[in-house]
Amino acid sequence: ASFNRPNLTYRVAAKARPYEQTLSFIRARPNESGIVYCQSRKTAESVAARLTADGVKAAPYHAGMESGDRGRNQELFLRDEVRVICATIAFGMGINKPNVRFVVHYDLPKNIEGYYQETGRAGRDGLPGECLLLFSAGDVVKQTQFIEEKTDAQEQRIARQQLQQMVHYAEIPTCRRGALLEYFGETFPESNCGGCDNCLSPRETWDGTLAAQKFLSCVYRIREKSGFNLGLNHAIEVLTGADTEKVRKWRHDKLSTYGIGREHTRSEWQTIARELIRLGYVRQSTDRYAVVELTPAGRAALSQRKTVALTKPVAAPELQHYIIFSDVSLRQMARQYPTNEREFARISGVGERKLQEFGAVFLAEIAAHLQTNPRQMFADNSFDAPHPTPRPCLGQSARETLRRFQDGQSVGQIARERGLVSGTIYSHLAESIEAGERLDLRVFLAADEQKEIETVFAEVGFGSLGAVRERLGGRYDYGVLRIVRAAKQAENK
Repeated sequence: ASFNRPNLTYRVAAKARPYEQTLSFIRARPNESGIVYCQSRKTAESVAARLTADGVKAAPYHAGMESGDRGRNQELFLRDEVRVICATIAFGMGINKPNVRFVVHYDLPKNIEGYYQETGRAGRDGLPGECLLLFSAGDVVKQTQFIEEKTDAQEQRIARQQLQQMVHYAEIPTCRRGALLEYFGETFPESNCGGCDNCLSPRETWDGTLAAQKFLSCVYRIREKSGFNLGLNHAIEVLTGADTEKVRKWRHDKLSTYGIGREHTRSEWQTIARELIRLGYVRQSTDRYAVVELTPAGRAALSQRKTVALTKPVAAPELQHYIIFSDVSLRQMARQYPTNEREFARISGVGERKLQEFGAVFLAEIAAHLQTNPRQMFADNSFDAPHPTPRPCLGQSARETLRRFQDGQSVGQIARERGLVSGTIYSHLAESIEAGERLDLRVFLAADEQKEIETVFAEVGFGSLGAVRERLGGRYDYGVLRIVRAAKQAENK
């Protein structure tokens, strides 16, 4: 049988803000079930809690859970009571749901085999499925650290080789389906599969001849000076002019290539170097030192100054606007035209973190707009009067939760008797508030606690509960925060 899964689409995105990227990806598929694979149990728990708090019913699934809890979460997933399962990488293979429409790899898998098996959870009914891998150099560093903790040299060598293969797959500019099939000894007959990001939207290339010459020359000069090869990171430290003990020890700060690559960041040099390895100009060993050396092709390219075309790295997908600022915040910006950080900080939902991260970008856009457009004047209530929207209807499951809550049952009691997780119960109650039901928040927290939470919502906005919980020091459950948010939004209406 062929390893080809023609109904699956494979994509890789630069990992920048993984939770926000994952949330945006899932929200774009509102009626679909999926699996998010994470490296650690802690991450799986955290992502599941944040998704649930942000309106996506999710549950964790990993080996550290009681078998009963794990089985219950799987059953909820199979019954579509939970839309997303957050499972640990190399676990969760017991999940067998035919209509899984997407798989997100929140962290980098250890090897191609695991990645192939885990993406294979999607589209088992033969209908289309999407597979998204979030990739960053930071994940490669983490995996390398885990490998170095192994005591068996042979295990280390194999793990490094598998990691190099996984990184190669994540960074190739050519057909991903073809690369997967080639790994398993199968040839894909077409040059364009029509079912991966590289085939659907081929990446641009750039003239990397000068960068390649600098890197190849640096590797050559290090070998010439020392008589032996050193690691990739050391070569990059020399290129970028780093003042480290190791550079000084080997007198590599005296090399002609020392500091000639300052126009690129260390991360950019990592990407350039890995592509030169993929293109066959450089070889990296699989032992614990992972030294780099020029191949015959690399030496020829260096001496002949061969033109080298490099591929632009994959970009992080754009985040939906509401992931960054709520509509309320954007409307205030459009009305008040803040021109400096002090004015921008007064916008609803702009806390210190968002001011630092997005302030300069938004202020520049506003200033550019004002250069070509007159400042408009608005009536006091021109942006404040909301358009009437129909209240959402409660589903049968949420109505049953509301009935039990109104009968005096606690969240924990309802969850136990209904075989659901507490996060789902909180979601049902928040939906009830959104549908117009009035719930007494004193059941969940004291008046001063409610005021504290509402104050942070006023500062940070309603867009992401994760940011609110972080500002509150993690002292409140996501479920409680969602209840308060629903009540405050209902009050504002």
